[in-house]
Amino acid sequence: MSKILYWLPRLLSLFITGFWLFYTVRAYGLSLTALSKNGVWIALLVFSLLAWRGQLIGRLGFILMAVLYVMKAGANLPFKTVALTAGPLLFIGLLYFFDRQRIFLKPVKETLDNLKKKYDDKTKTDDHELI
Repeated sequence: MSKILYWLPRLLSLFITGFWLFYTVRAYGLSLTALSKNGVWIALLVFSLLAWRGQLIGRLGFILMAVLYVMKAGANLPFKTVALTAGPLLFIGLLYFFDRQRIFLKPVKETLDNLKKKYDDKTKTDDHELI
């Protein structure tokens, strides 16, 4: 499960970036000026590459892009369109968040397991002393 939480947001971010690049090329043609007009795929590519190692960038970047898209296009487009466009970005940002939570919780779990082991060892020795 931990490897899935590690790789899923990274692969989905590259997939979303590829989708936006395909959309840009399909809608505007393959020219440098057309690719620079739609900067969404460039921002997604930058966040995807930076988030490959730094999960904080992935969390903040993708959630920020989803929020900015909703703020910018929310009033002009139907709700379904906004949800289908910003939803995957928010989902990827949350996946980065859950992967980070797993990293933070691992030392806590190990500490609790060590304390439980020490407590179990101590109660076993106390029981033997009583007999």
